[in-house]
Amino acid sequence: MGLAALAAAAGGCGRQRRDDPGRDEPRSDSQDPRTARRDGGADEALALRAAGPYDDGHGDAGPGEPRREHEVPPPLADLRAEVDAFTSLEACIRARSARLDPLVGDALSALGYETLVGDACRIVAAIKDGTVEPCASLDASALRRRCRTLVALASATPEHCPLHRPGHPSDGRDPVCLAAATGDVRLCGAASPVERATCEAVVLRDERVCRPAGALAAACTREVKRVARLGEAGKARPALATSLVPTAEGHPVGAPPEVQASLARGVVLEGRGKAFRTVLAPPPRAVVAAIGLADTFVELELLLTPGDPPKAVVSRGTVAAPGTGRVVCPGPACALRVESVEGGFTRGAPLHLRLEGTLRGAAGTVPVTLDVATFVRDVVDGPALLREE
Repeated sequence: MGLAALAAAAGGCGRQRRDDPGRDEPRSDSQDPRTARRDGGADEALALRAAGPYDDGHGDAGPGEPRREHEVPPPLADLRAEVDAFTSLEACIRARSARLDPLVGDALSALGYETLVGDACRIVAAIKDGTVEPCASLDASALRRRCRTLVALASATPEHCPLHRPGHPSDGRDPVCLAAATGDVRLCGAASPVERATCEAVVLRDERVCRPAGALAAACTREVKRVARLGEAGKARPALATSLVPTAEGHPVGAPPEVQASLARGVVLEGRGKAFRTVLAPPPRAVVAAIGLADTFVELELLLTPGDPPKAVVSRGTVAAPGTGRVVCPGPACALRVESVEGGFTRGAPLHLRLEGTLRGAAGTVPVTLDVATFVRDVVDGPALLREE
């Protein structure tokens, strides 16, 4: 594993040392604006980012600063070969430390991350053992995510993938890791546009797919070569169809583009006893912008129960149609019910919902329908995932 690539990830580390008795406390870099900025970006970065300088808009450069590119690309080697050659943690640390450049050592010392070489070797150990337990002991948040991603990919175990947003299990696991671990290239549709080409290239193990990645093509190509022999390559599959078709008084009305975009990324089913909770809504950052800018708005939380047939109810939310303004559901002004549920409750399964009812507003009572087509991006047990993180 190239030390230059791992050093780039060191910005995500905390300042506590491995022998610090307070190390088990929640990690926080809020005292250091430099590391705080980097960790903030790592939370939404591509799970594979630590091996290459993927520019997801949250890099080291601050507002108004130019992006700093690697002067020399990280060394490239087959990660599978490194895993196969691994004998023990001690031997790995000894061999890598002996080759560590003094200048790099000075930089790691200044960062308070003298344990980086050990953490790099722990990632290889985790991959070899097929377990994510060693990942939790790594100091840098970016490396913890990287470790879980590589173990998930190598063992084809999507349950090992890190959360897409740390601390938010309802957002599911990282979509790029899920796609790579399952070999289902369709799940790359849940990745951000800047991540998508890299996601597809890694899943298919095909560096030719990196070309649309633009300035990220070199990092994408390196990553494909790096993990080429970890796990099995996926197969090309057509994208899953998604849509939102609302009507009011029997006539089609404009679907909120933010919700359309959210459905295109798939939904997360979060276990709630024998049922699943899911959300049909714009991304959190788009909610405020969406309200008041369109006559139609949808933000609903549903509780789905498997069965024959499956059922669902609206547990809470807000809906708006032309002439009604925003209406809280369920409530005296909202009689919205789920008429049908079709599809599966497993990762990658299509999911179709039809909602019908009435909304009451200033224009009177308006009959409405919502036809939803999406897919299950992930199925999670929220409390268990938080314990793992």
